[in-house]
Amino acid sequence: MWKQIKWFIIKWLLIFTGNRRWYDLSVEMNNQCNRATSWPVYVVYNQPTYVVESDGEKTVFINTDSEVEIDSEDTEAIKQAMLDWNEDNFDEDTKSPDKIDIDSIDFDAWLDVVDIMSDIGFEVYHLDSYYAYKELFFTENQANLFVQQQKHNLNNPIVYVESACRNYHLRIIMRLLSSLSDNRNASYYR
Repeated sequence: MWKQIKWFIIKWLLIFTGNRRWYDLSVEMNNQCNRATSWPVYVVYNQPTYVVESDGEKTVFINTDSEVEIDSEDTEAIKQAMLDWNEDNFDEDTKSPDKIDIDSIDFDAWLDVVDIMSDIGFEVYHLDSYYAYKELFFTENQANLFVQQQKHNLNNPIVYVESACRNYHLRIIMRLLSSLSDNRNASYYR
């Protein structure tokens, strides 16, 4: 009996402390799809890109002087960078510096391409990325709204449903929030 009275008091204290946001959150939690997950919470993950020492998932050539970035798999852009270097630096009268013979380069020989690109002012960077936790939400709508509002700060964000079934404290909070509304369709919060 005391447990029911305690829930009742907490419920009404939350509802009457200023506004209806708690109640609206409860209604939204109870009416949303649970994505076949017990105790669903919606997590926003961000995919930042990091420079790593070697063996990244992507390699780029960057010329810091001209702020040009070229993907290592884009052979046409690499060839164009070499042609541009030939036009800017090769002097027909003195025949120096050595002109890059693009037709003789084996673009499958990775080290040859790296050597030539570093000779003409490009540095090699290995990039890697992974999904990192950003924020947790009780409703999918709020998670999607966060992604919309913060897309300028996020890199390739995703909203993923996780289960709070093994988190006792989070389940207590979710049960309390879902009990604030009279609409109790969400049996996954019991």
